[in-house]
Amino acid sequence: MENKLAQFIVVDDDPTSVELIKMAISNSFDSHVVYDFTEPDKALYHILENYNKPGEYKSVMLFLDLNMPLFNGWSFIDLFSLLDEKIKNQINICIVSSSEDPQDKIRSTQNIYVSEYIDKKVLFVDLQFVLAKYKMVA
Repeated sequence: MENKLAQFIVVDDDPTSVELIKMAISNSFDSHVVYDFTEPDKALYHILENYNKPGEYKSVMLFLDLNMPLFNGWSFIDLFSLLDEKIKNQINICIVSSSEDPQDKIRSTQNIYVSEYIDKKVLFVDLQFVLAKYKMVA
């Protein structure tokens, strides 16, 4: 049975970014749940524990920071890629980054698991656009 509640996961070590993302989600969705993690490994564990049934959720949006200490966003995606297809098919990754490296944006467009890229400098504006797109499929 498909869960109709909009699901979001935020993986970011910056509390301000997390709060901005949560505020934008609340402004865009009446019925939703947000799980936020400052440690990427805990987010992966949450995904393994909660999204292991095929088709349980129509779509889950995961907002992922690239620049985190010890375990960056690209390492997260590398481990995510090893998960079972039934898990990966439920989750859309949106990178939210302050990276100045143009290769990060290029790499994100070439990665099959990344559906969006948001520059933190224009976070709120781009976030509203991404959430509006997601609302059409959630």
